Amino acid sequence: MKAGDIVKGLPESDRHYSITNSKMIRGIVSYVFDNDSIIVLVIEHKENKSGSYHVRAGYFEAIGYEPALLPDGLTVGGSLDLRGTKIKNKNNYRKLCDGDHKEGCYVYADGILIHVREKKAFGEYTFYAGKIKGRNVITDGKLWAYCKDVRSGIMDLRFKASDRDKSAFEGLTPDSRISFEDAAVMYRIITGVCSAGVSRFIEGLEEVKESYTVKEICEITSDAYGGKEFAKFFEINGKAGGEK
Repeated sequence: MKAGDIVKGLPESDRHYSITNSKMIRGIVSYVFDNDSIIVLVIEHKENKSGSYHVRAGYFEAIGYEPALLPDGLTVGGSLDLRGTKIKNKNNYRKLCDGDHKEGCYVYADGILIHVREKKAFGEYTFYAGKIKGRNVITDGKLWAYCKDVRSGIMDLRFKASDRDKSAFEGLTPDSRISFEDAAVMYRIITGVCSAGVSRFIEGLEEVKESYTVKEICEITSDAYGGKEFAKFFEINGKAGGEK
């Protein structure tokens, strides 16, 4: 095969690839490697899939030839490495942005593209369940977040909406009681810990309560990443910590 060949997936490609398989009616070869592998750009697909994929040439059949050009309407949900290719119109594609989606097909958020299995409403939120377990997207209509589940997704959206403004917490005392969700968002805002870090910490807890006091949060996060910064925030403001 050579760059510019139009190919389709052979039946045996179904055992190895979920997109570049027999449902790919037309794809164009953009690059050929020495090890019998190629880069294929999906042009026409029975399930409206798209993208660029590194695959084995033996699972495809050449059905024509076109000059090495990117197809019109190509959408890319990540990086597109065309170095060393003979493609002439390398900028002929649209790069996805947060919130870009195609109903019943895909959603893009936080730099991640998911294929949608179903769409559900949870109050003011819309949840897009991905075909791969744990790979989902949630939105409030303005902000979008890639998430493991609805609960963590809502917390991510609230964190994004906060713009890391800590002033809302300056009036809290050691005995102030906060819901679990509010506590997780507050911890991220004050410490800057990422969503994955908070999720790992929560998964390691023996028990998750519906609410916590500020003092309890300081105690259970004392050895966690960001724990000292969290306690220091309230000590600086004379709200927690007390005498040492």
